[in-house]
Amino acid sequence: MFESRSGGSARTNASDSNFFGINEKSKDLDAPVSPRERARNRRGREVTHFPTGLDSNPIVPCDGLLICLQWASLPPSSMLFSRLSSKSANTLYFLFRVLVGFLFLQHGLQKLGLLDGQFAVQGFMGFVGVCELLGGIALVAGLWTRLVAVLGSILLIGAYATAHMGNGLLPIQNRGELALLYVACFAILFVYGARSASIEWRIFKRELF
Repeated sequence: MFESRSGGSARTNASDSNFFGINEKSKDLDAPVSPRERARNRRGREVTHFPTGLDSNPIVPCDGLLICLQWASLPPSSMLFSRLSSKSANTLYFLFRVLVGFLFLQHGLQKLGLLDGQFAVQGFMGFVGVCELLGGIALVAGLWTRLVAVLGSILLIGAYATAHMGNGLLPIQNRGELALLYVACFAILFVYGARSASIEWRIFKRELF
């Protein structure tokens, strides 16, 4: 009588497990997977087994979904602009150096009266104009780039302290934002130097300063 009860309870448990969709095949989900099968599952060639709660049927992943997940796992720089930035870094820096030098020499031309028909400035400001003109030409040509960056930063910091600080605390109030912007550009030029597209590297095969 005791054996019949145990057998009945075993049948009841078996029927309950079958009722809830739990069978012996679900034990295969915990079975170890070989490296080859794991690689095939990643590529989506084989059926990937995921536990799905009450249903033990496997799920077939979509190839498009796998591709999207692979792209999502990549860093942003590797998606679109990695090759572009690596190939065009020298060109962009060359354009940056030439643009800064070209704009800087225009300030010298303006102070010397060679631009827009303005009168030449004499005294100390005339000397500043000569420095700006020669420094801008040197930056465009790629000659003594770091030296020009240091001297230009000292010149502009002094001009900001003497001519702009008295008109307000913020650069937008005292109209000294252009001087600070040039200082930031000169800091970049000091760090990177002239690079390969310059007279220094073309003639001397090195940077002179």
